[in-house]
Amino acid sequence: MNTNSLPIQPPEFSFLFCGGGSGGHLFPALAVCEELIERFGLGCRFLFTTTGKQIETSLLVNQNIEIETVHIPSSPLGKLKRHPIRESRVLLSAFRQARKVIKEFAPTIVIGLGGYGSLPGILAARSLRRPILLMEQNTIPGSANVLLSRFSSRICTSYPETAQHFHFSSKRACVETGNPVRKSILTLSECRSSTASRTLTVLGGSQGAVAINAAMQSLVEQSPELFKGWTIFHQTGSTENENIERAYNAAAISAVVSQFFTNIEEVLNQSTFVVSRAGATTLAELAVLGKPALLVPYPNSARDHQEKNALYYSTNKAAVIVHQSNNAETFATHLRNELSNIIASSELQDSMSQNMRKLGKPDAAKSVVQQIADQIQFRQT
Repeated sequence: MNTNSLPIQPPEFSFLFCGGGSGGHLFPALAVCEELIERFGLGCRFLFTTTGKQIETSLLVNQNIEIETVHIPSSPLGKLKRHPIRESRVLLSAFRQARKVIKEFAPTIVIGLGGYGSLPGILAARSLRRPILLMEQNTIPGSANVLLSRFSSRICTSYPETAQHFHFSSKRACVETGNPVRKSILTLSECRSSTASRTLTVLGGSQGAVAINAAMQSLVEQSPELFKGWTIFHQTGSTENENIERAYNAAAISAVVSQFFTNIEEVLNQSTFVVSRAGATTLAELAVLGKPALLVPYPNSARDHQEKNALYYSTNKAAVIVHQSNNAETFATHLRNELSNIIASSELQDSMSQNMRKLGKPDAAKSVVQQIADQIQFRQT
């Protein structure tokens, strides 16, 4: 049956998203919400269960989305091993909260976003026999999604090799949709920005990266000639803005320094290339925009997933990897060497840009929504 012609009445359909904790989980979910509205109309209802972090509230507020906080500590699975009785009580409390939310909201389908914050909601949805769909952004799935995969009828993955990391019984539920990207990014990708003005953007994820900040400040102070003729947009994610901005000013380098760019879409679109962590959502956005990257994988990411994400783009000649060293001077030296190579060659920049764009999946949100529609249709028949 063609699910594009489903007799869906928008007010009847409500979507519960479980998880969050970071922009990397929430931005794809917001992209899916945009596409659900496009597909099913403005009457769709959305509820996000969050962990109560400030970044969750700041990203979801004014989005016509209902928010419920389900209190759960970070890394509950690890803590459960060390303090089984205490943490079992905490998880049970979160599970009961989530069950109450689901009973009151009565979602048509429950969508897990990955991360520890998704555990109570998905487990509660399973206990109430609600249909479940999981979204996995990274090459290597997180522990929460691996655990919850056996309860899901569909798992939307972003990379070709992700399915092999799930349980055998869950592999059949995996569909490679790509990582959904917001319409604001997609719109810009269709109007390719001229990079005649050479622009470097430095990111460290939604909360910045101390090591990248320190290394860039060191380069600006010791090798300012490297950035001659370039404009730098530097998202620090920290309160060190003044020191970093002072370094750029002292070196007479044109730079815009901010703790967090609210117009990050425009910043990325006008970039010649980007220095960034290897979070899956940032990489999906860079791919759609065709922006080459120098990637510094977060060394403590769960299951080393950022390293694996970076390898995918590096193998496809769309990015270069610099590993963060415990020695700050060594890290800064490696960063300078790779930056020098990229800055010196417009041909390399163009080649990496073309390769990056080939990896982009602008229809990922549509693909995820199609999977959601299929699950709804299956439940109705």
